[in-house]
Amino acid sequence: MERKVQRILAPTDFSPASETSARWATWLAGRFGATVTFLHALEPEWWALPGELVSRAPGARELQQAAGRWAAEELDRWAQRFGGGETVVLEGSPREAIPRACHELKADLVCVGTHGRTGVARVVFGSVAEQVARTSPVPVLTVRPGREPRVHRVLAATDFSPPALEAVEWARTVAGACGAELILLHVVELDPETFATVPKEIMAPAVGERIRDYLVERATRRLRAQAREGERTEVRLGAAGNAVVRAAEELHADLVCTGTRGQTGVAHVLLGSVAECVLQRSPVPVLICHAPPR
Repeated sequence: MERKVQRILAPTDFSPASETSARWATWLAGRFGATVTFLHALEPEWWALPGELVSRAPGARELQQAAGRWAAEELDRWAQRFGGGETVVLEGSPREAIPRACHELKADLVCVGTHGRTGVARVVFGSVAEQVARTSPVPVLTVRPGREPRVHRVLAATDFSPPALEAVEWARTVAGACGAELILLHVVELDPETFATVPKEIMAPAVGERIRDYLVERATRRLRAQAREGERTEVRLGAAGNAVVRAAEELHADLVCTGTRGQTGVAHVLLGSVAECVLQRSPVPVLICHAPPR
């Protein structure tokens, strides 16, 4: 079922990383007919603020007030650079403020940059991106600096778990809005948990090639049953995180969609720590989704 995108949250620390994510947020908003809300998390630590504010403020209260005014003005200018939009300044660290803003503003999607900076442009993303992706109540799109908005091909990685199925639906939603091709990917990992699901008659003569063929054929049937008309399917062998990143490169994907907290067993784990591997290493933006609430 198509997911609704009416509000996109675009957190910023005013760094080049969040400049790129702001472009993506406004670009996607145009395709969904959505509103963009620019968010700045105003951290309480004085060293996270511009030096001129700290030097002019006589006390903590005055510093807090000056910092709030500075953040609001900077955020208004920032929003105008990207065609306008709503602006919100929340006190607290980005790790805390972004998930809270999702709830309070009823955001449908968060778009963040990775590899922010320390110092005046306080880091909003690097390790913070991973934490927000884990705790956000809505999908999180992570974008590296300098990656211009473009979606011609979407790669949806799935292990058939609820989070991965949610990622597939979001991949369909984005692909539909952007007129993009969609490829469903499943990675078969050759480990004891996977081998435990192979029938005894296949395992009896322990022939590696026969087992691999069985696992690939089984995964292919399951993946094709999930695919809709016009959607391509890919089944690969290997370590899940590495295989997803490699597939994104080889298939020239513009966006990878994947879920967090996958399952083990027949629906072998694709995500959890694997999602973070993809987020850290993917050359293209990554959309990370959680299972919908029951």
